[in-house]
Amino acid sequence: MNLKDAIKLIKTNKIANENTQEILEAFTDDSNAKNIDYLSKVVDKIQNNISESNYNLVLNILDRYEENVDSDCLTKFNIYYVKAHIFLNCSDYYHTIDYIYKMFSLDGLDYKYEYYGDVFLVNVLFNMGDYKDALIQNERILKGKYFKKLKDDYKLVTYFNECLIYIALDNFEEAQNYYNICKNILNLMDNDRYNQIQQMNRFYAIAKFSNRFSLQYVEKSLNEYIKFIYDMDIELLIQNFEIHVLVLESLLQLKRTKEVYKICHYLIDERGLNQNNIDIYRILLKAIDKNLNLEEYISVLEKYNNSLELSNKKRNAREILYYDKADKFFQMNKKFNQLEIDFNHDSLTKLLSRASFEKVLNSKDYFALLYFDVNDLKRINDTHGHKYGDLYLKEFADNLSFSIKGDIYRVGGDEFIAIVYDENEEEIIKSVKKLDTLPLFDTTDNHKFSCGIFFNYDKNVDIKTSEIYADEALYEAKSNSNTIFSIYKR
Repeated sequence: MNLKDAIKLIKTNKIANENTQEILEAFTDDSNAKNIDYLSKVVDKIQNNISESNYNLVLNILDRYEENVDSDCLTKFNIYYVKAHIFLNCSDYYHTIDYIYKMFSLDGLDYKYEYYGDVFLVNVLFNMGDYKDALIQNERILKGKYFKKLKDDYKLVTYFNECLIYIALDNFEEAQNYYNICKNILNLMDNDRYNQIQQMNRFYAIAKFSNRFSLQYVEKSLNEYIKFIYDMDIELLIQNFEIHVLVLESLLQLKRTKEVYKICHYLIDERGLNQNNIDIYRILLKAIDKNLNLEEYISVLEKYNNSLELSNKKRNAREILYYDKADKFFQMNKKFNQLEIDFNHDSLTKLLSRASFEKVLNSKDYFALLYFDVNDLKRINDTHGHKYGDLYLKEFADNLSFSIKGDIYRVGGDEFIAIVYDENEEEIIKSVKKLDTLPLFDTTDNHKFSCGIFFNYDKNVDIKTSEIYADEALYEAKSNSNTIFSIYKR
């Protein structure tokens, strides 16, 4: 099968188990990274039951795309996203997180893609059992600037995750609180998929907090689960599979071994959940009556041991190949935090970076923008060297942070911008004058800096425009040796 025919099948949604291998092989020599959209649809189809050969084949294709991708951020994002999913489905959490970091490092994407990456990281942390870090990351999403912009169906995913994490952390009250938030939103929506997720959270909570409910209610709810699982979407069935494991364990405690036996066979025979067979086999072993089915028990026990051994071999091989540090996730988490700091802060002065400033260009919710240009830097660099020039800038940045109450950015070599929210013109001017009195390394200028100020009295000018106005005022201040600042007048 050639690539053109493969893409035609993908476009017409004719991907089937019998032609998946051929379709994937058609991408073997493809270097057009734009075709990631088509490949991702194939991966979605096989991701819950991917063989070792297909795993390697897909990764080789993605490696080629990654090498050949141009500056198109969205294509890069999709490549990293698919790669992360592949690694996640193979329980390679460390490479999963590594590619999530790469997604985070991309600039210029719509805020929704930032949300996709954030939610992905929450799911990975949850699957790793790192519930506290999952909670920190999920609450970062809830408090993030873009969260209010999201539609309810996006927000709902984060509320679902908050509920799920609090259940895992044994916090019944908070889990119930977020369950009710989800319930209220769902009452205004008609979405079968999200209703299934809500039901899964409910069954999870009942199994986890069974001591808080009457035995009658627990039994009634788990009876509903027995009917519910046969109608579940396969993708939802796979996600957070440990929920099903816990519910099935609860059914075993209620002596519902026949139902558990039937569900396990359904999951293995009908759904083919290879990635989760270890847990399914373990539960199935508990559900088999050895006195009646000794032969089957021995057969399942052998499959369980083989699956466990194979899983350990794969995991060990990946760990030996990729990592040799004991605390691997700590290193990854440290890398993520550093990446976030490096992106948002200037490496020399530790002030907010130009990249951070560009995120707020459309905002009108501020009172003043102050544009600073440091004087005497060229002479210091020429006389003492750039090492002392850096010291000069760092000292000025420290003085700026001490004097001005607001968000301060280094937007160029010797240029700084302060966004001030406090609506007190007199205090702002006093702060600028105070800044000029603070000691600064080896300056000979009468004034250590020049400053242009724009006051946004009516809150009707965005920061992008006020930067231009303040820059004009700065030019005027630099042209006048008798003053350190000038105010833009409209």
